[in-house]
Amino acid sequence: MENVATLIGSIDQQVNELAINQVINTISEHQGAVIRHAWLCEGEAVDVFFDGGSTNLKTTLEVWAQDAGFDVIVQKTAGRRKKALLADMESTLIKEEMLEELADFVGLRGKVEEITTRAMNGELDFKAALKERLALLKDLPATILEDLCKKVTITGGAKELVATMRANGAHCVIVSGGFKVFTNYVAKQLGFDENHGNALDIQNGKISGEMLEPVLDKHSKRAILADTAKQINISEADTITVGDGANDVPMLLASGLGIAYHAKPAVQKQASFNIRYANLRALLWAQGYHAKDLK
Repeated sequence: MENVATLIGSIDQQVNELAINQVINTISEHQGAVIRHAWLCEGEAVDVFFDGGSTNLKTTLEVWAQDAGFDVIVQKTAGRRKKALLADMESTLIKEEMLEELADFVGLRGKVEEITTRAMNGELDFKAALKERLALLKDLPATILEDLCKKVTITGGAKELVATMRANGAHCVIVSGGFKVFTNYVAKQLGFDENHGNALDIQNGKISGEMLEPVLDKHSKRAILADTAKQINISEADTITVGDGANDVPMLLASGLGIAYHAKPAVQKQASFNIRYANLRALLWAQGYHAKDLK
């Protein structure tokens, strides 16, 4: 069994026999020899194992899946269970963009949202966009940071993802261009081993509107991936990464399984793997975990 196509459903679209047969037929039509299929979680995720397949099989399956409301991950079977998870935080592990939540306090959410969208699409330099947004928040009381932590919404499947991977010996790390006060909180809520984020400059109990250097950007995320792999003595191929923005792309492309999660359109185009519909449990199905394995 050289390859596996993992078909993943969502709340709106359950995996059924018709969809499974479509995957099987597509593999056969593209010179692949289907061996068997097996449920990972009935109605939610199924593995279809096969040998061979033409070079455009993966793209054909992904196009069909996107149109049909499914996600599909096509990869080699060897090494699919990863030893480390590196995850972006905002709009990935949590639903919010915390700078936008901060901007609510000064009535500037719309302006900050616009800058965030452009930065995450890769239209603006991340560091410059971060500084521009932060300058708008000058003199906000630092006490609101802890208050905002309590309003964080954890993404569906995040707790199971981290708990299950850690229970199986994986090292889990948050790598965020957001603020350390929030990565600390989310890491504690979800049980991450480490977390990395940017430090806010606080002066006299207020947000100064300035960043503390160094700023964690796309290059930093890529470097943290390399450092983490070295630290725990694994190859980068043994890592799974997930994120939604342009600053995640280098990290996604360097890892063994880099997944763009409900990502910006420009990021979807660059990523090797996409999850567009399912929640973060999809990262477990992609690694071959079964429903009985979930923690």
